[in-house]
Amino acid sequence: MEAYAYVAQTIEGQEKKGQIWASSVDEVAIRLRHEKLYIVSITAVKKHRPKKWKHKDIIEFSYQMGLLIESGIPLRRIMELVSKRQSPRIPYQSICADVQQGKSLSQSLTNCGFPQIGIALLRAGEVAGTLGVSFQLIKSYYEKEQQHHQKIMSAISYPIFLLSLMVVFFFVAVLFILPSFKKVFITMKIELPLMTRILFSLGDLITNHSYACVAICIVLVATMVIGYRLPTVKHRIHKRLWSQSKQWLWLSCMYYTGILRVWALLLESGISLLEALPLTEPLWQNLYGRERAQQISIALRQGQTFHTSLQDCDVGNEFIWDMVSIGEESGELVSMLSHCSHYYEAMLARYISNLERLLEPILLSVMGIGVGILVVSVMYPMFTSISAISK
Repeated sequence: MEAYAYVAQTIEGQEKKGQIWASSVDEVAIRLRHEKLYIVSITAVKKHRPKKWKHKDIIEFSYQMGLLIESGIPLRRIMELVSKRQSPRIPYQSICADVQQGKSLSQSLTNCGFPQIGIALLRAGEVAGTLGVSFQLIKSYYEKEQQHHQKIMSAISYPIFLLSLMVVFFFVAVLFILPSFKKVFITMKIELPLMTRILFSLGDLITNHSYACVAICIVLVATMVIGYRLPTVKHRIHKRLWSQSKQWLWLSCMYYTGILRVWALLLESGISLLEALPLTEPLWQNLYGRERAQQISIALRQGQTFHTSLQDCDVGNEFIWDMVSIGEESGELVSMLSHCSHYYEAMLARYISNLERLLEPILLSVMGIGVGILVVSVMYPMFTSISAISK
């Protein structure tokens, strides 16, 4: 299924332009003639890589589709209704064309770049006849993900603003304020304290070699970024962080909150554990953890239980292993995974709140100390010179 742009004329001679999704140029021509249009040109639209769906788009689409499907409207009729909407982010027309051609909704959304987690839930819903429920599960999951991201952004936005303000103040002081005082002190011919001389020397260095300073900063940042992206360096760092997650609870919260929630969601929708594990591999935020998670599937195929596989592959901790073991024994694995996810989600929210409360006074204190050093470095020699003159 491809997009074709056409130019045609009506019987009255009016020009009409548009875009049609079809399998070939001949199909486009047949459909235009059926509408009694005279074809001027038909050109295939250049294929683009499917855009990554944003969380708000997934939530909007899943909410609408779940609501319409639950109301009993046939899928083809639903797609005819939503395809009339013009959205730059959600390809309603492409999805509708695929469904009209007989493709399943999961196949069509796969071609449009819909997230793999959502595709898996939709496939399970198509098999079980619970497509509306699947859309509600997708909406619920990505609403939680969006709330999680918003909490993190709100926690770091104010500290970032303060850091930016500190950097701006530093450069304004060094480039504009200090040179003015330096001229005054030179004319007064007074001996300057060490801190004042350091600040003046730093200002001269930045002013006289500004391009070199910028180049050095860029090189340092580029070296750190390129060095981190090297497979061996990145793997070593991630392996170190993975081992520290056993001791740092906040790091465990970051690694396991989303994964546990998705495992529970996929198992609840009827997807087997062996199918769910490969789907969640891209969600691991740690490269070493992703490698360990791949070994879980191998251990399960060899006949091991889930909690034993987690222990042997060094995925999780004592709390997760105990909860999974209880879930397997009682047949409530989905419930136990959900409880683990809720626990880590609550702990992560607490850590974010504490970090937000701590960063503000720390950054304000650093800013106050910087302003104090600047004021003392400039005003102390001035007061010294004034007292010397008065004597």
